[in-house]
Amino acid sequence: MKEKILDRRVRKTRMQLRRCLAALLKEKKIQDITVREITEMADLNRGTFYLHYKDVFDLLDQPAAPSRQSRRTDRSHTRI
Repeated sequence: MKEKILDRRVRKTRMQLRRCLAALLKEKKIQDITVREITEMADLNRGTFYLHYKDVFDLLDQPAAPSRQSRRTDRSHTRI
């Protein structure tokens, strides 16, 4: 099955949200972190957060998208 490649803007948004969550996790427990804190730090709208994730725990549980390099590596193995 072919994996859908995400738009660059989506990847950048999700990466920024993950970075901000990681920074906040250094300061406080996951249950004390709010969507508002993450989005303010990321300079994004809360609505944008909810387009991608259900809540803070969903952000934490979602695996990061594969990097461009790993996708290239995967493709190179399938060529004949």
